[in-house]
Amino acid sequence: KALVFTHAPLCCAASRPSALVWNADEILAVLHRHGDTVVAVFAGHDHDGGYAVDGAGLQHVTLASPLGVADGVDDCCAVLDCYDAGWA
Repeated sequence: KALVFTHAPLCCAASRPSALVWNADEILAVLHRHGDTVVAVFAGHDHDGGYAVDGAGLQHVTLASPLGVADGVDDCCAVLDCYDAGWA
C-alpha cells in the first residue's frame, strides 16, 4: 500500500478551493487509477486542516498548521500507525 504526501491539498472537501494544487484533478485521476494501492493523501498548506473521503474512496487528510497552536502548547504533532493488515 502507498501513502501520498504533498504540500498542497488535492481535495476541496478536505481543504478550501484556494489552497488546492492547480492540477489537482489530473493528479487525482492518476491516484484513482491506482486505488488498490493508494490508501490516503496527506497535505498541509491550509492552516485549518481537514478530512474527507472522495468519491473514489481515497482518504484526504489536511494537517493543521502549528502556527495556529496556542502559546505554551507543545504537542502539535501527528503520529500515523500503519498495520500489515492494510489499515492505519
